Amino acid sequence: MKKVIKYILVSIFALMIIAFGGFYIWSEQTYKPSDELYALVGKGDIKKENGFVTFEPTKNKKVGIVLYPGAKVEPEAYGYYAKELAKEGYTVVIPDVRFNFALFDKNKATEAKDAYPAVEKWYVAGHSLGGVAATAYAYKIQKRWKGLSSSVHIPVTRMTFQK
Repeated sequence: MKKVIKYILVSIFALMIIAFGGFYIWSEQTYKPSDELYALVGKGDIKKENGFVTFEPTKNKKVGIVLYPGAKVEPEAYGYYAKELAKEGYTVVIPDVRFNFALFDKNKATEAKDAYPAVEKWYVAGHSLGGVAATAYAYKIQKRWKGLSSSVHIPVTRMTFQK
């Protein structure tokens, strides 16, 4: 009887290892930035630091946006949108999330807020599954936000922090 239980436990453990390994390999097959993006943005304009891809405006660095990426999408793939928002005066921070799923790193907005203390007002937004992560984050800290809205035409969630 002990041998049967031992084989069952070893089998379950082996299946868990295989399942996690399969998930990891699958999650690493991501949607990378296209050559067109690099032609519009330029690889030199993409700044990676502190676990974020960041685009900073030349003026007025007081408003920031944390843009959670969609599932299996590289943060750099949002470079064009981030660069355009930076031209409008926003500091745009796109987190590099675990296993390329924003749901595993919902609190990256707090890390961004801590990493960029000069930014006074923050918005969170997300593409696809990243929008779910942004909404979950906003719900979790709802006592600290001033407003929350979602648009039918633009699938993002916006939030501002109170000082």
